[in-house]
Amino acid sequence: MKGIGSGVVACLAGLVVFAIVKTFPMMVKTLGPDGTYFIYSGICFGTAIHSVFFVPETRGKSLSELQTLYEKKGDGENTQF
Repeated sequence: MKGIGSGVVACLAGLVVFAIVKTFPMMVKTLGPDGTYFIYSGICFGTAIHSVFFVPETRGKSLSELQTLYEKKGDGENTQF
C-alpha cells in the first residue's frame, strides 16, 4: 500500500502544480494579485483544517501500529484499508 499511496500522492501533486501554473495568470488578470492569493490561501487553509480533523497522527508509531490503525474489520476477516 505504501508504494501505491506514494504514487497517487506524487501524481496528485503534479496535477495540482499543473492546475496552478495554468490558472494563475488568468486569475491575476481577472481578480488581481490580492484576490488570487486570497483564493489560494483559502484552499491551503481548508486543506490544513481537513488534515487536523481527518488525517490520523502517525509520528512515533511503528509499522505494525500503522497497519493496525488502517485495518478494516468486517465479515470476520481483516482487510487492508
